This record gives sequence, structure tokens and C-alpha cells, in this order.
Amino acid sequence: MWEPIVQTGLGALIAVASGFGSHWLSHQSDKSHARRSVAAALAGEIGSLCAVARRRRYLDGAEYFLKRVRETGQPIRLKLSASANYMVIFDANAGAIGHLAPDLALDVVKFYVQIKSLLEDARPDGPEPPDRANAEHMLNEQIALLRETLCLGDALVQRLRNVAK
Repeated sequence: MWEPIVQTGLGALIAVASGFGSHWLSHQSDKSHARRSVAAALAGEIGSLCAVARRRRYLDGAEYFLKRVRETGQPIRLKLSASANYMVIFDANAGAIGHLAPDLALDVVKFYVQIKSLLEDARPDGPEPPDRANAEHMLNEQIALLRETLCLGDALVQRLRNVAK
């Protein structure tokens, strides 16, 4: 008498568990795919930004300007023109960065904030340094930030590629 009821109950429990498990696995698979996709896209963009900075020799240019300031005393500064948005992937996926591990997401955001800061500091229409000391200080800060950002970018590309695999 109880046997059909127990069998029906067990069958229902198995069906519910299977449905939940199937849904959970599907959700985990979607999250994994999103994480890998975002990581691959960001690795490509960050790698490209670093490659462009090296190809255009921005660090060499800033060091050259610093040398000129020291030699001539003239308060010159680094100027970069970025009329296009080179951070399209980051901007389009800012909401998806949460799919990455917290420490990785933090470093991705740090990289982009530093890039945007460098571009802001080197805007062609930005303020000119009033004297040699200010010019030297600005250039030293830009050089240090550019070096740090390029190193961070190189490390991020490797870490993001590992996630994307």
C-alpha cells in the first residue's frame, strides 16, 4: 500500500533535483562562458593598448621631454592626441567585469583608470607647466605612471588569457 506512494514521492524528488541540477549546471556554464569571453576581449584590448604605446614610443618621448627640460630649463610637457575611444571593449563590458575574480577585476579597472589619467594629463589643450620644476615633476609622474601601467597591462594580458582558456 505504501510502496506506490513512496515510489511516486521518490520519483518527484528525483525529478525536482534533476531539474534544479540541470538549471544550475546551465547557469554555471553560462557564467563560465561569459567570464572567458570578457577575459579574452579585455586581453586583446589591453594588449593592443600596450602595443600601441610601445610602437609609438610614448615612454621614450616622455623621457626625451624630461631630458630637454633639464637641459634647456624650458617648461615643456608631453602631449598626446586621442580623438578616438580606444577603450571600446572596456566601456562595453564594464558591467560584465564582475564575472572575473575580484583581484583580477580590480587590476583591470586600475589599468583603465591609469590609461585614462595618462591621456587626461597629456591632452594637447591641457595646462602648460609654469616653470621647469613643475614640468620636471609632471614628466617624472607621467613616466612612472606609464611604466607602471605598461607592466600592469603585460601582467593582465597573461592573467586574462589564462582565464579565457
